[in-house]
Amino acid sequence: MTLNPDLIRARCAEIDASLSRLEALRPLSREIFLSNQDTLDVACYRLLIAIEAALAICFHVSAKQLHRIPDEYAGCFSSLEQAGLIAPDLSTRLQPDGTIPQSIGPCVLENRLRTDLRYHRYAA
Repeated sequence: MTLNPDLIRARCAEIDASLSRLEALRPLSREIFLSNQDTLDVACYRLLIAIEAALAICFHVSAKQLHRIPDEYAGCFSSLEQAGLIAPDLSTRLQPDGTIPQSIGPCVLENRLRTDLRYHRYAA
């Protein structure tokens, strides 16, 4: 099956937009950043959007190229590495390392991704 270039482009655009918004927060001092709840909300939201977009691409590639959807989102990049589709160092950088709390929404992300990707698996 072929990859859906529109889906991949849209998800890459989401990642780029999120990174741009996060980059705009870089000049803020730590104290100012942490004291402004709106700024924290923007940063958290944009991180979630970027993570979700990266996972959506990973699950899409896995479904289309490997003909399977990983059981958990944390193993998606590892599956692509094992199939020789991405380099080991990239896989390692994209997998959770314990520094990001698992409680930031894995259920929400996973459920949305599974719904989106099952749709794309059969319809795209």
